[in-house]
Amino acid sequence: MTMKSDKTELISLLKQLPSIADHREKEELFKQMMSRMNRTKRKKTKNFLAPSLAAVAVIFLSILLSTSFLSKSNVTLESQSSFQENDSGVEIALTNEEKPQLTNKGSLSIDESESKLSTGDHQSITENNHTKESFGLLRNEIDKSALYKNDLQQDETSITLGIPDKEAMNVIPVTVVVNKHQDKTIADYYNEVMKTINEEKLGLSDYLPYNGEFSMDKNGELTLNLFKNHAYTFGSTGELQFFASLDMLRYASLDQIKLTEESVPGVYFTHIGKNVVDYEITKYPKRGFLLYIVNNHYFLTPNPKVSDTVSETLELMKEANPTYKLLPTIPKQMNITAEELNEDELAITFQNATLKNNESSLRMVEAILLTAKEFGYKMVRFNNGNINQIGDFDLTKPVEVPIAPNKVNLD
Repeated sequence: MTMKSDKTELISLLKQLPSIADHREKEELFKQMMSRMNRTKRKKTKNFLAPSLAAVAVIFLSILLSTSFLSKSNVTLESQSSFQENDSGVEIALTNEEKPQLTNKGSLSIDESESKLSTGDHQSITENNHTKESFGLLRNEIDKSALYKNDLQQDETSITLGIPDKEAMNVIPVTVVVNKHQDKTIADYYNEVMKTINEEKLGLSDYLPYNGEFSMDKNGELTLNLFKNHAYTFGSTGELQFFASLDMLRYASLDQIKLTEESVPGVYFTHIGKNVVDYEITKYPKRGFLLYIVNNHYFLTPNPKVSDTVSETLELMKEANPTYKLLPTIPKQMNITAEELNEDELAITFQNATLKNNESSLRMVEAILLTAKEFGYKMVRFNNGNINQIGDFDLTKPVEVPIAPNKVNLD
C-alpha cells in the first residue's frame, strides 16, 4: 500500500468517527486545568510539560486581557475632551480623569444648563457632595474665586505665591489671607505661608518653600537669599518657572527683589547668561486669564500668550490652549469691545449678549477683571450685559479689580 493510499484511508476512517463537542465554558476549563496543575505540583514531570502548560495559560489570559482592554478603550474614545460654548458661558467637556466631582452649597457648583462638565456624548455629570475644605478654593455656590478689597478685615493682609503645575507648564497664582502682626514684615509672611501651604492638596507641584529665605531691610527692600544647593539655575524650564513665580510678588505691590546666594549678592542664571542682583518684577504683564482645572480645583491662570491691547487679549481668552491644558473663559461667539475711559477705568461692552447669573458668567467677569488689572486698570465698567447682578458684582456701576487671583485655604 502506497503512502498516498494510506493517507486517504486514514482520512476516510477519521470521518467515520462520531463528532465530539465540548460545551463547557472556557472559565470552567481553565479552572479544571489549574486544579490539575495544583494537584500535580509536587509530582516530578517531564520538562516539556511546563512550557506547554504555561503557554496555554498565557494564551488564555491574553484573550481575557485583550477583551478588557478593548472595552476600556471604547470608553476612553467616547469620553475625549472637547470644548463647547453657549451664549451664557463656556460649556466644557472633560475626560473622566479630569472631571471634577462638584458640590452643593459650601463649594463650587456648576449650573448644568449653562456650564456642563460632560462626557463625549454630552451627558451631564451628576453633582456630588464635597465640603469647602476638601475643595480647597474658598468658593460658595456662585461665589467669587479671587480676593477683593472688601474681603479683607483691617487686621488681615494677603500673600500671593506662584506654584507650577505638575506638568511644569503653568505657574498658578494662589492667594492666602493672613493675620497682620505689628512685629512682622512681608518677608515673614512669605516665609511662613511657603512652609505651610500644601501644594499637593491643591493639585499642584511640591515647589515651595523656595530653597532659600526672604528678608526685608529697614528701607523696605525685599531680598531672597538662595541656599547653595538650590536648583533654580539648572535648565531653561527651571529658570523660567522661578522668574514667573517671583513675578507673583507684583500682587504685593512690589516691583523689585534682590537675589543673593549664600548671602553673596547676585545669582548667575545660565539660560539668560547673566548674574542677577536686582530682579525687576513684571508689574503689568498684559496677559489674559484662562481656566486651569486640576482634580477638584478651578484656577484662573495667566495665558502664556501676550498681547499689547486689551481687545486682542480678550480675543485670546476665547481660545483654549491644549498644550498648557488651559480652557477659554469667554465664549467664542461672544462679541466684546474694550474702551479706555481713563487711565484707571476700562469699559467692556457686550454686543447682543445676555449674561446670566451663573458660574460661567461669574468666571468670565472675574477673568476680565484680572485681565484689566494686568494692564494697570483699577475699575471696569460692564455695559450691555442685560443683567444688573452676577454673584456679588453689581454691574450697574464700575467694578473694582481684585487684589489677587485664586483665594485658597491653608487648612
